[in-house]
Amino acid sequence: MSRTMSADALVAMGAPQTSKVFLFLIAITLLDSTDTEQTYHFVNDKTAIVRGENTYHALAFDIILPAEGDNIQEAQLVLDAVDLVMIQALRGATEAPKVTFMLVLADAPNGDPEAGPFNFEMSSFNYNKSTISCTLSYGKHLEAVYPKVGITPFYFPGLF
Repeated sequence: MSRTMSADALVAMGAPQTSKVFLFLIAITLLDSTDTEQTYHFVNDKTAIVRGENTYHALAFDIILPAEGDNIQEAQLVLDAVDLVMIQALRGATEAPKVTFMLVLADAPNGDPEAGPFNFEMSSFNYNKSTISCTLSYGKHLEAVYPKVGITPFYFPGLF
């Protein structure tokens, strides 16, 4: 799958100086104990932005992608824990939260994303008084059984 960036983004990336600002947008979707789906939207900026129908609230976070040769299925997300709301939501989740992030230009937040959206599943998290550290994974696709159906006499009686 090819990825294309806008002309503005390509010029900004190649320029020695630019006024263009790239923003990461992240959405964390989880189910609580009442099977209510809750989605939290954050932008890594000082001010909230609106993209489509969603308001992305300002929150400091860092996305750490795996280095070459490391476990390529996992990434790290570190959120600033300035409020207990996110910690309480994660602790009350009944399923693994879904995490989606994308990169957009600040002056065109409703345009096509410059990169992404990238979809992950939160496999684990821990927290302290200042941060929430999450492990994001694509799932166990590389460990999946192939073919999905085992070659057994039940499924393939003519082979046995």
